[in-house]
Amino acid sequence: MKELRKREVYSLTGKMRSAKVLQGMFLWGLLFLILMVLGPERAAGASDPAYTIRFLSAEGKEISGFSPLTLKKGETVTLPAAPKTTGQFTGTAAWKPAAVYETGMTLLKSKGSLSYAAAEKLMESYGKNNVLTLYGTKPCRVRFLDNTGQKVLGSQYAYEGARIRLQASPNARNTRNYKGWSSEPNGGTFFQFEESYQVSKEVDFFLIWYVYAAFRNSDGTNGDAFNVLTEYVKKGKSVTLPEVPYVYGYRGLGWSTVKESAAADYTPGQSLVMTRNMTFYAVRKYLPYLVKYTDNAGKDSSDPYKKLYERVSKY
Repeated sequence: MKELRKREVYSLTGKMRSAKVLQGMFLWGLLFLILMVLGPERAAGASDPAYTIRFLSAEGKEISGFSPLTLKKGETVTLPAAPKTTGQFTGTAAWKPAAVYETGMTLLKSKGSLSYAAAEKLMESYGKNNVLTLYGTKPCRVRFLDNTGQKVLGSQYAYEGARIRLQASPNARNTRNYKGWSSEPNGGTFFQFEESYQVSKEVDFFLIWYVYAAFRNSDGTNGDAFNVLTEYVKKGKSVTLPEVPYVYGYRGLGWSTVKESAAADYTPGQSLVMTRNMTFYAVRKYLPYLVKYTDNAGKDSSDPYKKLYERVSKY
């Protein structure tokens, strides 16, 4: 009887030991899983680490008198005043979470508050080793130039992230010559006059300046035959001069920039670089002699022969 009781006690003790072993294995497995998912630092009781907030200038240099801040779970810190630049700038100085500003980037207000939760979100994209570095926003110059880039038409100044309104047309009434702004002298992205624009860096805008080549009769009059020849091109681009509209009894010689000219300065088919608005006047030569064509009987009244008539000159 005593032997049986001993066996039962030993059996119960063994089961308890086995249960403890299984429980320990479970806990070790759970701990291992936590280590794999969260990482050793967070799983080891550091799941909510303290963050260090550093402050640098827009150029990435240390700022005198700016000490790093420590931000712990549940805390909120007040950011220092962002560095300002002397002069009038659109927008306000702020802090950015990366050295290079990108459109749409979250900016932190100067003397604004930063919560632990907000810092944690920024850390995911910009932080490293629990350190978040904030940079002052850069003051930027925005210039407006003519289409050659040689003449400055105006300038504005703004901090990164600020919105400005692009400069108005040099002549609001002249919608044919002035079309807007572009990011390159001869192309690039097109922008309307006075369009809203978010500044992300220093930038130059170039005037989209069109010039026209207009064509008129020798006396300066026009009509459908001439109006259809008028062409608008970007300043600095080329046009190919057209043929002089036909007038019976005259030969088209070309074009002149002077009315009633007897000599042509430009010939049809000639390519001309347009740097300004230009008006061209037709230059023709009168053909005083009529040449007729007849059949072998000397008759020329039928249409096939009349169509062959032409006028000529001695030279």
